[in-house]
Amino acid sequence: DAYEVIDWLASQSWSTGAVGVYGCSNTADASMHAVTAGNPHLKAAWAGCFSWEKYDGFWRGGIYANWGTGPERTIDQDMTNTPVQGDEGKGLLRQAAEEHQGSTVLTEMWSAMPFRDDYAPGVGSRFWYEGSVASYLPQINRSGTAVYIQGGWRDDLRGQGMVAFANLRNDRHVTIGPWGHCQNGDFNMLAEMHRFFDQHLKGMKTGIDAQDPIYYFTVNAPAGTEWRSSKVWPIEGTRPARLFLAGSSSAGGELKSEAPAGSGSQTTFTVRYDVDCTALARQPGGMLTGAPPCPVEHGGPRFATAPLESDTEITGDAVMDLWISSSSSDGNVFAYLEDVAPDGKVTQVTDARLKASLRKRRKPGYDNYGLPYHRSHREDAAPLKPGERAQLVFAFLPMSHVFKAGHRIRISVAGSDYRERDRTPISPAPVVTIYNTPSHPSSISLPLIHPKGTI
Repeated sequence: DAYEVIDWLASQSWSTGAVGVYGCSNTADASMHAVTAGNPHLKAAWAGCFSWEKYDGFWRGGIYANWGTGPERTIDQDMTNTPVQGDEGKGLLRQAAEEHQGSTVLTEMWSAMPFRDDYAPGVGSRFWYEGSVASYLPQINRSGTAVYIQGGWRDDLRGQGMVAFANLRNDRHVTIGPWGHCQNGDFNMLAEMHRFFDQHLKGMKTGIDAQDPIYYFTVNAPAGTEWRSSKVWPIEGTRPARLFLAGSSSAGGELKSEAPAGSGSQTTFTVRYDVDCTALARQPGGMLTGAPPCPVEHGGPRFATAPLESDTEITGDAVMDLWISSSSSDGNVFAYLEDVAPDGKVTQVTDARLKASLRKRRKPGYDNYGLPYHRSHREDAAPLKPGERAQLVFAFLPMSHVFKAGHRIRISVAGSDYRERDRTPISPAPVVTIYNTPSHPSSISLPLIHPKGTI
């Protein structure tokens, strides 16, 4: 459909033959799929907050997303839309609204496909692959279409945009700020769109082709220096800082740079399903209106550094490496990277999640910065053996954040998240142990920006 629409646009008397597309969220997926069709008239595509691989966008870590399936609208709701010209009586709109009632209900379809290779009878395909932009990478790179990616540090799809950036070979740009889904705060995104489309559709020299392709905001950076640019991701000057989760009580313990010695330590806790830290309004079905999770103070153990001696910048993708055992054969594991102020105020910076049975790692068919990738096919599922240790390695969503001097970096671990939409609590609640021993060290690797900070 996109190919034919673009052909039609390019053939009009008022068209130069150079076409651009725009979208954010679902319509950004549509923009990127328009690029995969390879129409030579499509010169530029703007895509905000979209999914590179649909499974990772909506079953991140093998855990059903807490958002994203969209509303199931009634005929009356659809009838509030503006009719097309010539349909002032809304007859065609009524017909479309009635046909819409027969559409596939995404909530039901996605719930029935917990593995990446699952077949969806309703749409006659292995939907996660067919619907993923990543499946058409060769076509995208052959298209010659320039792509501009919009993201936000508070959006669950920010990692998808950064991985897309790594794989695009045509002219591409990304801007990512301190925003939620399809938001842009006081940043003049419309002006940036004009620069992008003027450059690629009108042939104007806007300077966008001369600037660094990555433009990003660093939270808590000194005033006037929050916006930075880079030619590459991870940015130059990044070095990994590995911190170990040392603690022997259910409350947790310390984040330490020293590797475990001797007998090490272990932390045992019982998964809780009754912790909900938010007072945000919920939509029907329990979906939160706000994407960023708030700190869960009593959901599981917490591990914190000593107060930082200087401001410390962490920009990039952190990776969690956990050794656990459980009384259950499976379970969801959540990790939160948090900023703890001297007065005790906690700000969540980023989070990570993984279903324990889908811990097996594979190599993806594209560049993902070397981050752990879980194929999550049905044959990859490996239940835990109760009491037996297993290694879970999984990535946090990317970030750019300055932890101020005197603040602490904290990792919280939990076996449930109040945002889960399709959760079935395990009974009795699993008892989970986190190990930090010389043979089974649990740690987090942080992308530290040197020399702006030390831990």
